[in-house]
Amino acid sequence: MKTYQNEGDKEIKLHIADTTFELLRKTPIDEIRVDEIRKEASVGRTTFYRYFGSKRGIRDALLYSLEAHFEKEKERDPGKKTDDLFFSFLFENKSNILLLKKNGLMDVLDDLVLYVYVPDSEKEQEVKLVKYIASGLWMGFIRAILEDNFKKSEKEYRFEIAKGIQDLIAMNTPSKNKV
Repeated sequence: MKTYQNEGDKEIKLHIADTTFELLRKTPIDEIRVDEIRKEASVGRTTFYRYFGSKRGIRDALLYSLEAHFEKEKERDPGKKTDDLFFSFLFENKSNILLLKKNGLMDVLDDLVLYVYVPDSEKEQEVKLVKYIASGLWMGFIRAILEDNFKKSEKEYRFEIAKGIQDLIAMNTPSKNKV
């Protein structure tokens, strides 16, 4: 059994969350039970519920795993733009992303996008609308990539997305003749 330095440590929470993804590789989401997760993670029932204590606990564990690993990527490359970081993160974690799709857990991906893009502090409130729009675009991009099952390279998808945004802007930009 794994031992931890501090009972309230984020390491425990991440271990439980990552264990949930490991179980999802073998078992459909509807068949995963909290007891199975806690046994596999070698933690007590109380510990699981301390971190993921709701009916949505299993989904919350999956989301936390993605959020925590995204934060680690941000720490490794603090100067990288959020869009570039997130796009790379999706490709580096495509097996987990595809698992979520397979199990009908697109809401977990939507929550991840909101976590990455929607402001959580008062000082960022002035850009809230722009960030919600970006979140919506990312939700669409992820669905398009998943529909295609990550068949193309990251570079090819980046090109298609950039082209799509340019086309969208061109369609909604009034021509000089119509103004």
